[in-house]
Amino acid sequence: MNTAARRALVGAVAAVAIGSAAAAPAVAAPDPLAPITAIAAGAALGDVAAPQGLTTQTLIAARNAGFPIYEAIVTRDYPGPKTSSRLTEYRRVYDINVLSSPTVKFVGVGSVAPDTFWVVQGRAVTNPIVVNLHETWQENVGFPLMRWDNTPLKFTNSPLVQLPDGGPAAGVAFITDGTGSTSSSSASSSPS
Repeated sequence: MNTAARRALVGAVAAVAIGSAAAAPAVAAPDPLAPITAIAAGAALGDVAAPQGLTTQTLIAARNAGFPIYEAIVTRDYPGPKTSSRLTEYRRVYDINVLSSPTVKFVGVGSVAPDTFWVVQGRAVTNPIVVNLHETWQENVGFPLMRWDNTPLKFTNSPLVQLPDGGPAAGVAFITDGTGSTSSSSASSSPS
């Protein structure tokens, strides 16, 4: 086959390839929010499972779609006169650069919690959200006691998954409101 014939054949093959590529339907990109919507649907049925397919890109997409992202700052035991209370402090993440920091992250689904709050651990599967944690002193007690303001909000988290792209451990947090509203105002003060 001479050079002109080879060029014509290569040109024809290229034209067919380009034409078939243009005619082929575009493959839809996977929905980055699919892990969030799937676990939210399961939670509505009472199943709080670990979110499969969660990545740092999912956290970014959730943030961009308006879902609040909360990071766990610290868990501490606070002494009380008869027992101690274990509380975890959470803060809402606004800065996109913080989404890949090593602290545990939760995508919030349901009601919106305050920007900073504490979750009282170990009382039930659904744990109360409290705000305004502060020290008080009581007569005949040689150490400060912690007090807080209750909210009607409850925090239920999915099991954590380690993000495959080197990000932090993450999960989904279901924020529910016992009064049926989405308000995050405090109700009353309770000792620990």
